[in-house]
Amino acid sequence: MPTTNIPDPDHLLRHVKSRLVDRDPQTGAAIGLLPQAFELTPDERGLSASWLEFFGDPASAQPAAAMAEFAAVYDVRKNDRFACGAVGDIKAACGRFNLKVRVVHDGDGHPSHASVRRFGGASLELLDLLAAEAWAEIVAPTSAALQISKVRAKAR
Repeated sequence: MPTTNIPDPDHLLRHVKSRLVDRDPQTGAAIGLLPQAFELTPDERGLSASWLEFFGDPASAQPAAAMAEFAAVYDVRKNDRFACGAVGDIKAACGRFNLKVRVVHDGDGHPSHASVRRFGGASLELLDLLAAEAWAEIVAPTSAALQISKVRAKAR
């Protein structure tokens, strides 16, 4: 699949494991994300996400479709969360730290896969900015995504 740039008004959805979700100590409710949710893993060439507009009209159920597609390939658990952010906001946050990132659709791993490239060497301050502002919308996994992940796990 050819790599294409994703427009600034479009959105990305990134899977965040439960251990990287900041929770209210009283209720356990998700109140934010830890900056480490945006660190590159050793096997990532760029920060991995799903491109929401890949699924069509922004008014549709894009997050649900992206979560279901992700769950068909990776484990999604009930206490995990997804972070949603606008491409332009992500690029602007990175620009404040002199990182000129590219946000591309590459279909690597699953059809809506996107990557924030040239992200290596991000500081903790940038990761905190991404968690607090650029990628701050937190979405719980849908029941359909959890079910898909369970079925996939049983098949292994």
